[in-house]
Amino acid sequence: MVMKGLDNGSRKRKRQTSRKLGVDAKVEVRSMDNGFQGSWHPGTVIMCEDLQRRVRYNNILDNEGVYNLEEVVIVSKALDGDIECADFYARGFIRPLPPLVEFDMG
Repeated sequence: MVMKGLDNGSRKRKRQTSRKLGVDAKVEVRSMDNGFQGSWHPGTVIMCEDLQRRVRYNNILDNEGVYNLEEVVIVSKALDGDIECADFYARGFIRPLPPLVEFDMG
């Protein structure tokens, strides 16, 4: 007798994970623009969608020089929880902001 809703072990379970770098996350985004290639710029995630995040930069202004620049950044499948399809060796364009380190000067 097989009861409904019970897993008998014959089916492969998909690993459930959550998205990383969600809304309000403090991040750094790697630039590939000429003259800035490889530099990292701090910002905040303001929108989270499948395989992309909208980031508002802390120190970069828009073309009018009035508001902080906002940009859509493509993210890896690993950030959206698809561990099985992730390429762990590819360097991404977004990462969490590193922790603040305080030094005792006394």
